[in-house]
Amino acid sequence: AAQPDDVAVFMQAKLNHANDVLAGLALADFDRIRRGSQKLALASQASSWQVLQSEEYARQSVAFRRACERLEQAAREKNLDAAALTWMEVTMKCVHCHRYLRDDGDRR
Repeated sequence: AAQPDDVAVFMQAKLNHANDVLAGLALADFDRIRRGSQKLALASQASSWQVLQSEEYARQSVAFRRACERLEQAAREKNLDAAALTWMEVTMKCVHCHRYLRDDGDRR
C-alpha cells in the first residue's frame, strides 16, 4: 500500500491536472483540456491510485477513466459545452469516490 506522504504527493498531482482542465475550460484552450484529461486518466491507472482493493472501488475507477476519455474527446472535437458538462461529470466521479473512501473505506 502507498505511504501517506506518497498519497499526498499523488493527490497534489491529480489536483494540478484538474486545475489544468479547469483553466483550459475557462480559456477555451482545448489542448490544455485534452492534456489534463489524459493525465487524469493515466493517473487513475497508477499504483498510487489503488488505495483500496474492492470491486466497488475498481468500478468507480473505470467510470472515472471513461469520463476522462469523454472529456478528452470533447476537447478533440473543440466542443466547449460538451467539455464543460463532461468536466462536471468527472468532478462528480471524484466526489463520489472520495465519499466512498471516507465512508466505506474506513470499514476495511
